[in-house]
Amino acid sequence: MGDVDLLVPEHQFPLAMQIMMANGWRPLHYRPELFDTRFCHAIPMLNDRGAGVDLHCHVISQSCEVGADRAFWEQAVRFNADGVEATTLCTTDHLMHACAHGVWWVRDPPLRWIVDVVMILRSRRASIDWTRVGLQAKERGVGLRVGRALRFLFDLGLEVPVALAEHLISEADWIERRRLRLATSSSRGRPTRLMAFHWMMYRRGLKDRGAFKKLAGLADYLRFSTQSPSATRIPLVLAEKGVKSIAHRFGFYRYWNSD
Repeated sequence: MGDVDLLVPEHQFPLAMQIMMANGWRPLHYRPELFDTRFCHAIPMLNDRGAGVDLHCHVISQSCEVGADRAFWEQAVRFNADGVEATTLCTTDHLMHACAHGVWWVRDPPLRWIVDVVMILRSRRASIDWTRVGLQAKERGVGLRVGRALRFLFDLGLEVPVALAEHLISEADWIERRRLRLATSSSRGRPTRLMAFHWMMYRRGLKDRGAFKKLAGLADYLRFSTQSPSATRIPLVLAEKGVKSIAHRFGFYRYWNSD
């Protein structure tokens, strides 16, 4: 484990952030006042002892639209964490999340997701609602990722429904296939791929919104993605990001977590 993930309802996210900051936690990468729960799923936080907590407002990183986690909260279960009453995902949703989260590009592949799924299956195999796994994966836009993960697990010899895996894979449209390519490859030094990723997150965050709200939301997304409180700074930050991306591509610059 590198950190602890703490999920709160999206409407309580600002309050949770205030409470954590008041208790010595500081946010990384994002300014709390510029964070937008429609476009990002979490803020990493550190304290003076170096402990890390990812404060989440959404379960799935690419499904941050308003109300995205309603079904997860409806089936959440209570448990006792060292004397503290808390809530966690139901077993089925834990398994779906482990699969979706595992099929994701990072510099050091998080192979622990396979162990997570094995432990979930061993502990609560009979309680897995595979129909729900498929429905939630498709609703959250990660059906292809979950399908590929299940197919991989089946090939390893785990008792997972290969028919569900094949169904999720075959049902994926070109948008979801494009989304998978973006999720499983680095965008460092690839401006067009980076733009495609941002376009995907912007469109998903304003899912089911009308044309006017989507147009107004574009300014909100640019303000969030550039972390610019002033609209006049947005072009400058975008230009800086573009130069860094191109420089990375040709070897003149390296990001801190470069591939």
